[in-house]
Amino acid sequence: MGSLIFVCEGVLRLIKQSSISLVYLQGIYEKDILPYSFCYELEDGTMLSLFFEEAQFSHLLGIQKVDFKRKDLYGQKCYDEIKNGRLTYQKLKSINKTALKTQCKDKMRYFDELPILLRNPECIEYDESSTGRKTNIKISFALHKTYGNLGKKLIIGIDSSSDRFDYYPRTWLIENITKSSSLLMGQNVRKIISVQINRR
Repeated sequence: MGSLIFVCEGVLRLIKQSSISLVYLQGIYEKDILPYSFCYELEDGTMLSLFFEEAQFSHLLGIQKVDFKRKDLYGQKCYDEIKNGRLTYQKLKSINKTALKTQCKDKMRYFDELPILLRNPECIEYDESSTGRKTNIKISFALHKTYGNLGKKLIIGIDSSSDRFDYYPRTWLIENITKSSSLLMGQNVRKIISVQINRR
């Protein structure tokens, strides 16, 4: 899978903030994620089939949080704006530098690890009531990986579509390992026994 063969498992790479490029991130999405379905078999026989679409890209990066009122920062419109060069990281910075830094920066800096996580994740079944608090996270499962070298947990939260066997990505989170209110705390660990990656 191209550059993936040069990655050491469990050692987290980091894109420098000054090097963030939406076109580069979109290229990762198009090359290593969009063309595939990711199918996970759990120990009890449950199958999770995960698919990604172009319109989900901006939400995973949190781009809409830079300015909730701008329609060009949502869904397919945002994806197309990046594709044709009209929306760049520098433009987002000029719209709302603070929101970009607090809401999007880490999601973008670690995004090239997402294809690697998808190929060998750990899994929890998410139940909001187990957190003991109200959250805005509405997911069924979380696929995750811990990287000790930078003290980070990378988490892709997924939810089911109308077909309960098909799942879509709902959130992409970067957490500090030491965070006391982690999304993963108190959740039901589900062992993945096999991963199948197929071209769509």
